[in-house]
Amino acid sequence: MSDNFFNRDGSINFAAICASFPEHGEGEITHRTVAGHHFRFQLKRNSNGTYDAVIRDQPPYGGRPEGPHETHRLPGPDGFAKVCFLKPARDLQTAIAVTLWWAKLTSDYIRTGAAWK
Repeated sequence: MSDNFFNRDGSINFAAICASFPEHGEGEITHRTVAGHHFRFQLKRNSNGTYDAVIRDQPPYGGRPEGPHETHRLPGPDGFAKVCFLKPARDLQTAIAVTLWWAKLTSDYIRTGAAWK
C-alpha cells in the first residue's frame, strides 16, 4: 500500500484512495505504517451492502491493554477481529480509508500508549 494514501499532515488522502479503488468490491490490502508496523486486512462486503475490515495480521500490542474498547476491534469471522467502524462503511473506498486510519492509530497506540484521537 502506498504512502500516497496519506497527506503530508498524516490525514487520509481520500481522493487518492478513490482514484485507486473501485466504489464496490472485495479483497485484501496490506499496509506498513511510518513506524514500520505491518497490517493485513480482508475487506468484505456484507449482504446489507456495508463493509467489514477483518484484521488478518497485525503487530502485537506490546503489553498494552488489548480489550475491544482500547483497540477499537470487534469479534470477526473465524476467530479474527475486525475494525470497529463508527458508522457502517457503504463503499469500499470508505472502508479502506477507515481501515488505514485504524492502522495508523493502532500503530501510534502500540508505539506510545497514547489514547486514540
